Amino acid sequence: MTSLQFARSDAALLLDAIRSREGTAGQGTTIALEDRDATPAAVLESIAQIAGKARRGDTFVLFFAGHGIAGPDGKFYLATSDTDASNVAGTALAWDRVVSAVADR
Repeated sequence: MTSLQFARSDAALLLDAIRSREGTAGQGTTIALEDRDATPAAVLESIAQIAGKARRGDTFVLFFAGHGIAGPDGKFYLATSDTDASNVAGTALAWDRVVSAVADR
């Protein structure tokens, strides 16, 4: 997969914008995972952590600066730095797992 030239700066800009609004509309929780730290397990753990704190009426923002990829099984995946294109299902983060991590809270 090709390297994304502006992924880190895009994420930093959004994170700065969100953090600048904290306190104006309530308290916020932000987690930033970069490069090798953004493993499928770490992304799911972070989503579960934030979703577990969310209450009815809260806004949940998930920003992923990376590649999306279709696996040979037809499912959509978020490609992390660990993703091997020859083993998408085993190394990328399946979108249905992201949806479940939010919905199960």
